[in-house]
Amino acid sequence: MVKVQFGLVSVLLAFFLTGCFIDSRIIAIADAQKDSSSSPSEISVEVKTLPASITYLESGAVTLVIAGAQSADISDFQVLATDSCQMITNGCGDTIAASSNCSIQLRFDGDKLNSVQCNVNFSYRSKGQTIEKAVVVQSPVNVPGVTSVQKVYPLNGANWNDYVLNNNSSKDIWHQGDSACTLVGMPGTVPRNYCLHGAEHLKIATGLDA
Repeated sequence: MVKVQFGLVSVLLAFFLTGCFIDSRIIAIADAQKDSSSSPSEISVEVKTLPASITYLESGAVTLVIAGAQSADISDFQVLATDSCQMITNGCGDTIAASSNCSIQLRFDGDKLNSVQCNVNFSYRSKGQTIEKAVVVQSPVNVPGVTSVQKVYPLNGANWNDYVLNNNSSKDIWHQGDSACTLVGMPGTVPRNYCLHGAEHLKIATGLDA
């Protein structure tokens, strides 16, 4: 009789503990679902079009696609573009419906050398909370001819020890005839500035009209 009672107590105890574990798991799942439903929804930003490079002092267009959250609408949507760009059109408006897309267009200004950067800041409300998101877009700037350094006198003034004649008085030192000057180092026989140090005369093609 004692064994039977002990066994019954074990069964009841096991059932009680199992019930507690089940209840705990149910409560945990319910809490997780509650937290998930109350969490704000995030938007995603995709760079749809971006120029490979922007010519210096010119502009290029950039298009960003904004994907709304799947579970909730986005309200009070605002965009602020700073640095080397400004917003041209905002196709999103103030509200982005759930599971929908919209786009904004920015203008990149090639006002800096090497590269330009656009800082795009988004602000919106989702499920009663204000969310801020930042995206950085960069584009290289192409300065025509800057990397193309050319020699003014490539025939006889290309090397460091090369000199060219400066004997055409109707032209300046940048437009002489590229003829070798072999009288260097002979004091008294060569007029002052009769020879030009060719290696010091370089030019850069800008690609721009004078």
